[in-house]
Amino acid sequence: MAKTYVSFDIGSNSVKMAVCSGGRVLRLATGETPDNLIKEGRIVSPETMAEFIRETAKRNRINVSNCAVVIPPSLTYCKPVTIPAMSRENLHINLPYEFRDFITQEKDKYFYDYAVINTQLDENGAPAQFELVAAAVLKETIASYTAMFRRAGFRLKIAVPEEIAYMNILRKYRESAGEAVPGDIGFIELGHTATRMFIYHGLRPEATRVIEAGGINLDQAIADSAGVDEHIARAYKHANGHGELSSEVSVNIYQTISMDIVRAINFYGFNVPDSRLEDVFICGGGASVTELINRLREDLPLRIHHISEMFPKAAAKQADLAVCQTAIGAVLY
Repeated sequence: MAKTYVSFDIGSNSVKMAVCSGGRVLRLATGETPDNLIKEGRIVSPETMAEFIRETAKRNRINVSNCAVVIPPSLTYCKPVTIPAMSRENLHINLPYEFRDFITQEKDKYFYDYAVINTQLDENGAPAQFELVAAAVLKETIASYTAMFRRAGFRLKIAVPEEIAYMNILRKYRESAGEAVPGDIGFIELGHTATRMFIYHGLRPEATRVIEAGGINLDQAIADSAGVDEHIARAYKHANGHGELSSEVSVNIYQTISMDIVRAINFYGFNVPDSRLEDVFICGGGASVTELINRLREDLPLRIHHISEMFPKAAAKQADLAVCQTAIGAVLY
């Protein structure tokens, strides 16, 4: 019988929750993160966050005990590797050496794990090489998350780097769509503090780009234009009662984000000349801003899809799927 998990993606603007079982999305929920509780991906006060998670889960009637969490890129090392085929035990012995150029502390202070991209066979059909995404995270980071979730009333069972969460989404999508899925796929996450791109060749993560512009810039522009604070400006943005999303200051933000994405795509194409990146999937809170998406459709030389297309069986709103995508991906395996 498939286990049920509640999966968390803890961001600076909101905490996203996905209740999933056997690859099925049962329920999604979000809660607005209290101000200044997240700094550069780190939780400033785990005790305060635990209480916030407990109350948000209670308010949304989530009573699942086992949980998963998405670990932000600032707290993990994640890289694709190709190594000779070997036993699971030998894999775990060798993984630390794949991070010798990144990890300056003693290697036994980290947990190491991996996700399989592909297994290459020899002429006899036996495994010859493994293509993996290897990950490393400080043990104290996992211990801190474990204690925080225990305080919130959950048992932490799964911790997944963001790159692997997206890889899990793509794997499930490829399994259902088959050959209809092109070789290269991009995710454009229109987040609150930044816009991020993740580009995959097959299931292999090829590039990540961070653009220092996101929903917060739109909030600030509207706040300055209307003479209100950012919280009120955010409410204005969601209501769009006076055409805030079509104003000149908002259009300038869309242009900045769009042009930076175009530069990132061009840079990727220059560095990977044989790339076949033609399709990108939009997610994040900005995916619900029609004016921004229209601008991207005008500027990007790619086919643009909403990430909800990757969850065809999920009975949830598009906007919820767009912000809870990595929480879902953490438990798609």
